[in-house]
Formats: sequence, structure tokens, C-alpha cells
Amino acid sequence: MPHPANKVRSHAILLFEELVLFREKSRQAGNSDMQVRVQDRGSGCLVTVSGRITINSSPHLRSLLFECLRARGSDGLLVDLSDAVYIDTSAVAVFLEALSSRKAVACRYMALI
Repeated sequence: MPHPANKVRSHAILLFEELVLFREKSRQAGNSDMQVRVQDRGSGCLVTVSGRITINSSPHLRSLLFECLRARGSDGLLVDLSDAVYIDTSAVAVFLEALSSRKAVACRYMALI
């Protein structure tokens, strides 16, 4: 029967290997810039964001969101963040500003998915 310390050690090694893989994937993904795709969906607008949303990229995201809210005359705005690997507080501020401004431009709903 294996010694309990060996079992704990093997679990620790597996966890360490998973952490190293996770960090490597995060580091690789972290080097990618923000990419944004805007699609008209009839009565709504879908904005798909991937990569890193940082203080440097959030002004561009803000301008795109407000363009969708104002110029497109859509009933709603969906923001798909499923491929975003990093979102800092400046991005949260952009989303809150867009959410609070949506009524002024007659947008019925805004959702982050």
C-alpha cells in the first residue's frame, strides 16, 4: 500500500502542473489585443468582444457601444464577453455608463452575456 505522503505529493504535483498550464494559457491569451465585432440583429445589436479589455482599449469599446446605442436606433444591445480573457475596471465603467445612457437614446435593453 502506498504511503499517504506519496499520494498527497502526487496530487500536489498534478495541481502544480495544471496551474502552470493555466498560467501559460492566460499569459498567451493575455498578449492578445481586444477584438470587437458588431452585428445588426434586426431590432438589436450584438457586440462580440474578445481578448483583453484594458484602460487602453476601453475608450474604443465605449465609442462602439455608444455608436450602437445612438446611430443604429436599435431596441437593444447585447454584449458577448464569452471570449474576453481580461476585463479591468475601466471596462466595467464603460458598461455602467452605457447602461445608464441607454434610456436617453430609447434603447429598451442592454445585456452582458
